[in-house]
Amino acid sequence: MITVAKILTTGRMQLEPLSASGTNGIYQVFSSSRYTHALPQLSHQHLVATRETLRAGAVEADGYCWAIITKASDEVVGYISLLNTARNPRLVYLIHPDFWGRGYAPEACRAVLSYVFNELGYERVEQWIDVSNVASLRVAQKLGFRPLGRVQLRDENDHHYHATMIYGLEASEWRGETQARRNLSFVGIEPVLSVKDLGASVAFYCNLLGFRVEKETLDMAVRVARGDWSSQRIRIWLEQAPVGQPRPSRVRINVSGHLAALFDEYRAAGVEMACEWTGQSQDACEFAALDVDGNTLIFASHS
Repeated sequence: MITVAKILTTGRMQLEPLSASGTNGIYQVFSSSRYTHALPQLSHQHLVATRETLRAGAVEADGYCWAIITKASDEVVGYISLLNTARNPRLVYLIHPDFWGRGYAPEACRAVLSYVFNELGYERVEQWIDVSNVASLRVAQKLGFRPLGRVQLRDENDHHYHATMIYGLEASEWRGETQARRNLSFVGIEPVLSVKDLGASVAFYCNLLGFRVEKETLDMAVRVARGDWSSQRIRIWLEQAPVGQPRPSRVRINVSGHLAALFDEYRAAGVEMACEWTGQSQDACEFAALDVDGNTLIFASHS
């Protein structure tokens, strides 16, 4: 559920806590046809759409949400929220196009960041920004956010995947503390599958699944990979099992793009399927294939 936040004040504006029942001013922000450049949603044609967006985005995600109101004219110029996602709290804001270029976004963000770091005790905050949204990328950098990487997210309007930058800011950085940044970071995970015949398994992954050998270790393990770019590559270790039949494992592989086409590719190559493809469109659900050792490979649409 949404958490009641305090009123925040800056030099030029006041940030007032917002609920799904008080959205008239925010509707004017969301109804602008130009705001879709910042967020992957259609412009709102009716007030009920704004209420539903705030309910789904803030109430269900458990977070804080404010209307951004100017002191000089008492106008609602945008909204800003901190959503408690499954990973890290995420800062999201939207300024009406008529008020772009006046510095309202960084001013509102500073007020929220000061509140969540210094009063609520959050350790870190993220921003997820479409790479085409140059203005928001500049705001993130101005606020001291660091680029952490890039992911592909599916747009709700055109159903295509778009590159999205992830930025992060820690409370110690926000407060200007000089403590050394931790060197430990998690950058990926590579499953290890125990196989009965290493050569046969390598041949299966390379000849039928389109992987290629990337690394070998003393004839006991081989790392295979698939993906054209370093930032979009998956890797699996195939490890020679001791005497006996290895226990089958399950691996989930997220795929961005035409999942149905991948299913057709594997089916044509003779790959055994653990379950049939049931999706009616290229971006629906998932399918599962079996390798030569009985390991289940679940290929799923990435969203």
